[in-house]
Amino acid sequence: MPRWTSRKAYDALVQALAGTEGLRVLCRDVGSGIAPSTWAAAMLVIAEHADTATGELRASQERIADRLGRSPRTVRRALAVARALGLAVEVYRG
Repeated sequence: MPRWTSRKAYDALVQALAGTEGLRVLCRDVGSGIAPSTWAAAMLVIAEHADTATGELRASQERIADRLGRSPRTVRRALAVARALGLAVEVYRG
């Protein structure tokens, strides 16, 4: 699984993946048809709200959706694709 090293590296990885056939297929099959460009935009907004040392997301899906100008469902779709790529892990607290 890729490991967060920096925002710059994460942004470069997202941009590199954005135009690939593999991402297009994952967006279709795992992301319920989310456009690869929307996925990339969501990942960059998520990175804006990530802890710079760990990459841990510190904002709600609703906040990310507001910033992105999309619905929380779109953010969930983007996160599903990120999990399938190994770029995100969902941690439950409790």
